[in-house]
Amino acid sequence: MNKSTFLRPLFTVAAALLAACTGRTPAPALESARVAHGPFEIVAEGRRISTGAFPNNSGNPFATMEVTAFFLRWRNQDVEVPGVGKRFFRVLRLTDAPTPSVLVATTDFHLVTEEGGQLRITRFGRPSTNYAEAQWLDADRGQPGPVMGYGIEKVVPGPGTELSGGRWLRLASHTVLDVRTLKAYPVEPWVPHREGRLGFNAGGIAARAFSPGQTQFVAPSNADYADEQGRKPDGLVVVDIPTGKSAALVLDRRRTPYADFDDITGDWIVHYFRWERAPSGRESLAPRAGVAPLPWKGRMVDFGDRKEYRVMRVDPAFVDVVRRIAVDKLGARVAPDWIDPRKQDGNTLSVPGCDHVIALSASAEHVGVFVPQPKTPPWVRCQDTVARLGALVDAELASGRHDGMIRLE
Repeated sequence: MNKSTFLRPLFTVAAALLAACTGRTPAPALESARVAHGPFEIVAEGRRISTGAFPNNSGNPFATMEVTAFFLRWRNQDVEVPGVGKRFFRVLRLTDAPTPSVLVATTDFHLVTEEGGQLRITRFGRPSTNYAEAQWLDADRGQPGPVMGYGIEKVVPGPGTELSGGRWLRLASHTVLDVRTLKAYPVEPWVPHREGRLGFNAGGIAARAFSPGQTQFVAPSNADYADEQGRKPDGLVVVDIPTGKSAALVLDRRRTPYADFDDITGDWIVHYFRWERAPSGRESLAPRAGVAPLPWKGRMVDFGDRKEYRVMRVDPAFVDVVRRIAVDKLGARVAPDWIDPRKQDGNTLSVPGCDHVIALSASAEHVGVFVPQPKTPPWVRCQDTVARLGALVDAELASGRHDGMIRLE
């Protein structure tokens, strides 16, 4: 008997004793399924792995979680991707492709098709150590959808193997795939730094806009190097899909106000820029002349268990404006400090209908409104109060009366 054979029963007994001592019921059966797709069969198998927990942060070093491993078969043969193997994070059916086709994802993507009765595997890009990410460039009324990431996780086998929703699929930072024709376009979403020209690299940044002719997509980026004034301005990288090359437009925060890249949305780009088409048919992005600035707005920041309303790039004194709005519009009253009740600095407020308190914060980066601990039953109602106050503050900002407090340097 070898050592591993001897130890296996001991581990089984230890696991049973642990379950008995903790009163835990046996783990549910792992989920597995098979999904047919033309000559292919996708095999999804549940397995358990360690959560990576340790006593100092979770209390249970034996905790496990179920994840799904994917395998692919072609005409009853296992498909092995060179340099990757037979096990994948995800196998995705391209339901809008002209022939049965699948993408296999690990840290990169491979397209698997059948041509002339033969299996064909196409690698996109170079091997990577990052999790595979994809994004439809035309999923939302012809504009980019959210980024989809594929890693080690539990997946519902059936729906979790379908990839649909558009025609133009951005794969990581290196490829745009036309799903209707299965033609792949290598792209370079960066502009190299040269003498007299700033460099920008939008690799790994989600696309924000897609051109009307579906030949260009846009992503924001920081400059690689400082300009002549020692600044590193932001820019828009415009990627030409047919050639794979990119151009950049340097942003001026005073002409096109924004707090950070979260503000650079498709609507923001359409407001400050326009698409032009040359006689050759090539599209390009150009600034609009004489456009009025969009109203400054706050944002709701999601922390999972709570949301906080924040106004970015505003003078800390703006907290007084937020407090006044809470008092005048919501009937708020100053309450003892939520951390130290012996103090009363005006930044802890009780609001009718909340049954708790909300807190104000001011820093060099933002002015915020949030619900402090403890997490009591009125928590949800107070979160609604934060959202209501945020909407009122946005309306006040839209008036333009506080533009002088916005810092765009």
